[in-house]
Amino acid sequence: MKNTISDTKLYIDGHIHFYDNFSPEVFFKFAKDNFTKHNKDNENNKNILVFSEGKQNDFFNTFKNNKDIYKNIGYSFVETDEDNSLLVKNDNIELFYIIQGRQIVTKENIEILSIGTTNIIEDGKPAIKVIDELIKQKKPAVLAWGFGKWLFKREKIVYDLIKDKQSPYLFIGDNSARPVFWGTPKLYKYAKTKGYRIINGSDPLPLSSEENKPASFGFSITGKFDKNKPAESLIKLLIQDEFKINFFGKRDGIIKFFSRQIKMFLKKHF
Repeated sequence: MKNTISDTKLYIDGHIHFYDNFSPEVFFKFAKDNFTKHNKDNENNKNILVFSEGKQNDFFNTFKNNKDIYKNIGYSFVETDEDNSLLVKNDNIELFYIIQGRQIVTKENIEILSIGTTNIIEDGKPAIKVIDELIKQKKPAVLAWGFGKWLFKREKIVYDLIKDKQSPYLFIGDNSARPVFWGTPKLYKYAKTKGYRIINGSDPLPLSSEENKPASFGFSITGKFDKNKPAESLIKLLIQDEFKINFFGKRDGIIKFFSRQIKMFLKKHF
């Protein structure tokens, strides 16, 4: 039997959304091109997009159940030995894996991302219950930074979650929308003193201009990887402290930051 496990460097975008208004051809092309830009030191490296889908979206299962949905533009989805991962190919060339995950909005309006979960955790639950449920499933829970999400009362809530719930399955999430002029949140600094690990993702918004975001911002980690079980392999690497996490990509500049905020405001209200 062929050995499918090897020491591998992984490049990961840890916070991905795909939306109805996205062009799949543009989205997958930029994911391919952005990974190629950052991952060019070894052809054996692997690329991963971690989907963080809200309650209204389940594109992972759309791709899984319709593997040739984008055959006309050259893309196909191949099942692995897991229910929660897919391999994306372009004209039979392996591009990257997609790992299933959810974005849960808690009762306190804090965003928690899950990695590798196949079930839906309903929005509106207290953050501590969401985290407890994910840890019980041995699936990573990521406290995701968001514009305005960690200020005032919610800052204290996140602080208490970090202080009280120490687990190798609990992470801090950063994304490229935290602009270059925005200093490192003190909650990040505090989390590091408590031994928490930070993982990055691009976090595209539901705007057509965001189709170029996948794999533009993320992290890399090196260790044992089973190409038939990419989700399980990634989770094992993340919860082991001996593996160093490195970051890649650039944050938004001031113009892009305010442009995104204005576009989202107009989309929501008009």
